[in-house]
Amino acid sequence: MRLAQVIRDRLPEGSFIKNVLTLMTGTVFAQGLTLIITPVLTRIYTPDDFGVLGLYISIIGICAILCCGRYELAIVLPERNEDASSLVFVSILWTFLFTIIVIVLINVWGESVANLFESPTLNSWLWLFPVNVFFYGVFQTLNYWNTRFKNYERLATRQITQSSTTAVAQLGFGFLTKLGAIGLITGQLIGLFCATSFLIKKFVAEDYINVKRSLSMQRLRMVAAKYKKYPVFNMIPSVIDSITVALPIMFFTKFFDFNIAGQYSLGVRLLYLPASLIGAAVAQVYFQKIAEEYNKTGKIDIIVRQMFRALILIAVPFCFVVMVMGPWLFSFFFGSNWRTAGEFCRILAPAIGLKFAVSPLSGVFGAVNKQDISAIWQVTAFVVTIASLGLSLFFHNAYYSVSFLMISDLLVYSLYLILIFRVSGVQLKKSVWEAK
Repeated sequence: MRLAQVIRDRLPEGSFIKNVLTLMTGTVFAQGLTLIITPVLTRIYTPDDFGVLGLYISIIGICAILCCGRYELAIVLPERNEDASSLVFVSILWTFLFTIIVIVLINVWGESVANLFESPTLNSWLWLFPVNVFFYGVFQTLNYWNTRFKNYERLATRQITQSSTTAVAQLGFGFLTKLGAIGLITGQLIGLFCATSFLIKKFVAEDYINVKRSLSMQRLRMVAAKYKKYPVFNMIPSVIDSITVALPIMFFTKFFDFNIAGQYSLGVRLLYLPASLIGAAVAQVYFQKIAEEYNKTGKIDIIVRQMFRALILIAVPFCFVVMVMGPWLFSFFFGSNWRTAGEFCRILAPAIGLKFAVSPLSGVFGAVNKQDISAIWQVTAFVVTIASLGLSLFFHNAYYSVSFLMISDLLVYSLYLILIFRVSGVQLKKSVWEAK
């Protein structure tokens, strides 16, 4: 952490690398804490508990796409701060309305959802959904607001706050109660609440007065109409994308059990840590930089090429280690009953590596207003994922299902990379080998 601070102090104010390092300070702490407490959590919670948590997070991930109407993505784009301020309120208003819809849906169909996954206990924690959805919507909105103004130190503090409170809560529930999966879910919600409260406090103290001055119903209607492409063209494809991500957990829960779902969920979560550590910070800063550069010059190929080269060079050695030592690492650090998770990770490593290098670049579609191309890819990925999981049912073996997932991810993310390069004007052969 001190080394990162020294490096940041020597970099120019507002530079891309400095912004990434600032965000990574919080992310390093957050993911480092996750690595430290996970060996403890895996010994006080069962794979079944992690399976329930994985299912819960998967469903929340789908709701997270809907809760803001995707207007939160547009906050970084307007040239005028008044328009961005109005988008904040449009996004929060959408969140409020969607939360009400979730409450109604749970009351009507909550029991049916529990029956679908053959888990009557599921209905007992569905009441947490509306609370989680509301705070997640506000959380996402204020995240993009701070990204617009390059408040990366604030975002880093938010990450530290969220990870710390989540860790304390989950450990506390694990040691002091016998709540099982409810302890993991409630701990996750407490972390989100504390992080969102921090962002709200900063927004009210430092930004709200200026935002309020520019607020009017006419401007709200104007920006909602101006950026209607986001709910109209971005939301449904993004929901499909989120369902694609959630499908494996739902599949393993429905056709196997919570144990297998938990093994897969924990394995993928830990395998994605480098993506969260580096990729998420890069993507957040990169999206703002892409939008800024495209507005100024209309050329973004150099940025895209440089970022892909850096990410792929990080991904390759990491994936090699997982493929060689995955099962042993999981057994050693998390306990012998988690070896299956390591075996799943060994299979998935090549696809996760490609995702790591490609996903942070996806912001290019929004920046250049080519969401339609991204939407086509998302639908394609959805269909291919369903087909691969469906075909794997003939074998009724979790390892075959994971292998089918790995192959399908390699195919769809290779296609995604080609589309990103085409939209940004990058030639594939130049992306790795040329310095500029």
